[in-house]
Amino acid sequence: MFDEPELHKYILEYRKNELSFFMEHKTIVWDYKDPPRDELWQARRLAEFFPFVAFELTPDDKALILRHLEKLRLPPERKEAIRLACESG
Repeated sequence: MFDEPELHKYILEYRKNELSFFMEHKTIVWDYKDPPRDELWQARRLAEFFPFVAFELTPDDKALILRHLEKLRLPPERKEAIRLACESG
């Protein structure tokens, strides 16, 4: 659906249009005193804030999202953008 330059353009445009503030992704994801250790919950939390956190994801974060991506209820085009972002490095 997207090649890598198009993905980056999509992410930047989405950020520009939808983002009125920026939060560091670990604050967003782990904003609970004792966050659940459930991987699906963690993957869902990261995906909820995609693409806002796309450039801050660690390799472990990306692997976590990819392991659970098909279980998440997201539009197909958003899943594809997340997949490309997580697989591209």
